[in-house]
Amino acid sequence: MKVLLVSVNRETEPFTAAPLGLALVATALRRAGHDVNALDLLFAEAPDVLLKNKIASVSPELVAVSVRNIESSSRFLLPDYKETIALIKRETSAPVIIGGPGYSIMPKAALEFLGADYGMAGEGEVSVPMLADALQGRTPISSVPGLCRFEGGAYIQNPPSPLAADSFFMPAWDLFPAEKYDMLGIQSKRGCSFSCVYCTYPGLEGTKMRLRPPAEVAREMADALDRGLSAPFYFVDNIFNNPPEHASAICDEIISLGIKPSFGCLASPVGLDPELLEKMKRAGCESVEIGADSLSDRALLKLGKNFSKKEAVESIIAAKKAGLICLVFLILGGPGEDIDTLKETFDALEDVQPDKVFAVAGVRIYPGTPLARLAVKEGLISPGDPLMFPQFYVSDRLGDNLYSVAEDYFRTHPDWVCYPAKGIIQEMRPVSKPENVSWDAFAREVFEKVLLEVPALLRPIARKAVGKKAQITASRGSGKVVSEDVRDAFLSETPRPFQGPMREALKRLGLLDG
Repeated sequence: MKVLLVSVNRETEPFTAAPLGLALVATALRRAGHDVNALDLLFAEAPDVLLKNKIASVSPELVAVSVRNIESSSRFLLPDYKETIALIKRETSAPVIIGGPGYSIMPKAALEFLGADYGMAGEGEVSVPMLADALQGRTPISSVPGLCRFEGGAYIQNPPSPLAADSFFMPAWDLFPAEKYDMLGIQSKRGCSFSCVYCTYPGLEGTKMRLRPPAEVAREMADALDRGLSAPFYFVDNIFNNPPEHASAICDEIISLGIKPSFGCLASPVGLDPELLEKMKRAGCESVEIGADSLSDRALLKLGKNFSKKEAVESIIAAKKAGLICLVFLILGGPGEDIDTLKETFDALEDVQPDKVFAVAGVRIYPGTPLARLAVKEGLISPGDPLMFPQFYVSDRLGDNLYSVAEDYFRTHPDWVCYPAKGIIQEMRPVSKPENVSWDAFAREVFEKVLLEVPALLRPIARKAVGKKAQITASRGSGKVVSEDVRDAFLSETPRPFQGPMREALKRLGLLDG
């Protein structure tokens, strides 16, 4: 069967990432005897034209679309996927299947919203080739693990079949522009044994750890280097050093092969000792991203973490001492968070001074997680909410004050980043307030009127983002914000899914020609 794999992801921040999941499915399809083509729209200047031409040239009998993420740090992404799937269905009668980690979190709601023929919940290396066989009449549809579909209006989802630890595939990078990516993903395990309240990994990959043979992981890196791929590797494992002895064995294999890869990873403070960090450095690790979430014991306990503030701080110090670039991930505003726990975290950051900090203010609520159950209990969401559209948990001890406190702190650290998760509109990068900028009275009136067109949930963030943008524009010209500056700022700062309603609002107010 002729199968076309399509990666729709167009996000380039913080780096361009290779579609590892599709590359693994491609290898599985090839081994099963299918004719595989692939298209990554990441670098396309005219993605719709490129996709139409690819469909015309391939004449696929099955199209598989990867849904990698539901949203980025700044916008909701599923409308983009919906548009692409609609285009595919206009161009070919071949069935369309969607899959990937983003899709698998909420398979029923996403399948209904995106309008594909099938969905694949869970791992696709076994299931997608089986679906191709089933569509050719070789096996029944009901036997395909994880397959989701609507039949007669009823939603049906087959049980999954997780891949065995010794059955992982090598990615088919020859089908993708691998030399263009900033990072090449590599996976050394699946499964998560932790119990973080917000996390989807245990639901997606199971709680039982499936560890790839370390020699196989090192060989995958060597093969990529032999092909001339020079991009750094990034371990997409939920945690690279869980268990620590597996990470150590991978480093041993890399060192024994004599290869010189460059790689980064996400690590837990647990087991991230100086010995392992030194070995990681010798194997080619350049950066370690420590998933601390908080540097307050009280907040860590509520987040379900299995380490203490002391362990987190010590791991940051050890990573820096080992000569690695140390980035710390934080999740602010979770259950029980208050001004005191925020201050404790910020004070600890001042003490240890990691190279980078990446924080989110507000916690995305995903279905099936302990946080979702807590949110139902607290009356924040309804029990039946599929949570496809972004909703965020913020401790009632902080409320919207969380955003102003976080923004004030991160403004003092230009190299650190904090995203206000609630709203996913504007990243909170420190921006200097333009000097000597005033507002025309009519522009201020227009600003407030347009702001009312923004959903109430997002209005505080939009007020700051659009106001700053208008002032920056004015500072480069007359020094006074006028209505045109306001119009242009709203158009610039409004994410693509909300551009239509924003343009209509501006037309109604006479700020945009029909």
